[in-house]
Amino acid sequence: MVLTHHHHHHLFPLILSLSLLILPSSSRTHELPALFSVPDQYLSGGQNLTDGNTVVSLSNDCSLTVYLLDILVTDYQTSTTTSNCILHLNNFGQFILTPSDEPAKNQTIYNPGPEGDYALLFVGGIAAIYGPATWNNGVPISTSTLKQRMLNAGSSDTFIASSQSIIDGTGLIAQNGNVEASITEDCTLVVSYVDTGVIIWDTPRVYDNLTGCFLLFTYGELLLQGYSGSTLVTQWTGGYPAVDIDLLVAALRYNGRIDIYGFQRLLTPPSASATAAAVAENIKMVTA
Repeated sequence: MVLTHHHHHHLFPLILSLSLLILPSSSRTHELPALFSVPDQYLSGGQNLTDGNTVVSLSNDCSLTVYLLDILVTDYQTSTTTSNCILHLNNFGQFILTPSDEPAKNQTIYNPGPEGDYALLFVGGIAAIYGPATWNNGVPISTSTLKQRMLNAGSSDTFIASSQSIIDGTGLIAQNGNVEASITEDCTLVVSYVDTGVIIWDTPRVYDNLTGCFLLFTYGELLLQGYSGSTLVTQWTGGYPAVDIDLLVAALRYNGRIDIYGFQRLLTPPSASATAAAVAENIKMVTA
C-alpha cells in the first residue's frame, strides 16, 4: 500500500510566511519532539508527537492522523486491521508503519525522495518532513538497539531557518536535553554539555577581538561573522549552498550534532496551515 504525496515548490511562499510569522526573531530555545531516520527512531502505537496546536497521532490500531487546532486535517487512511504498529522514517523520506503481527505487511506513505538523512520536525508549530540532510557538524550519531529505538522518538531544537536568516549577538542559541549551543564572546560557535560545560564541538577562532558577532543562515550555509574594526569578516562557515531548496533549517540533536535539512513536504494541507497562520496572527494581535 503506497499513499502518494508530491513535493510542490509552490508551497514555499506558505512555508516562508509561516516561518516568518511564528519563528522568533531573537534567541529562544526549546526542545521539540522529532523523528529521525538516523538513527532509526520509532513512534509506538498510542503515542503522539505534539508541538502547540499540531499533533501527529498514531493510534493502537495503526491509524496515522494529523490534527491542527483539534481538527483532523490529515488522515493517511492506513489499514487498521492490525494492532500495535510502530512508525519510523526511512532514508527516502517515507513513513513506514510496521505492525507487530508478523504476517501483516508494512505500510509505506509518500513517494521516495533522494536517499539521505531525514527528519520529521516542528518548525513554528507546523509539522513537516525535512531532508535529505545537506550538512552536519561531524558529531557522530551512535545507533541503538531496536528495543531502545522503539521506546523513544527523538528530540531537536530547530534553532534557525533560512527564512529567519539571522541570530544576532552572543549567548545561548539552542538547547536539547543536556547539550546546548552558544555563540561565545570570542565569536565562535560552541556545543557543550549543560551540566559539566565540557565542549563537544566548536568552531575555530580565526580572528580575535571581533565585535557585533552574528550567525547568518542563507542558502544552506551558516556564516559566523563579526567586525574587525570597521571591516566585516567571516569567522567560520558551515554547510553548502543549496539554492534549489525552498526552506532550510538547522537543528541541534540530543548528542551535540547539528544537522542542516532542506524542506521536503508538509504533513498538513496548505489550506489547513494557512488557517493556522491566520489564527496565530489573530493571537499575536490580541496579545501584542
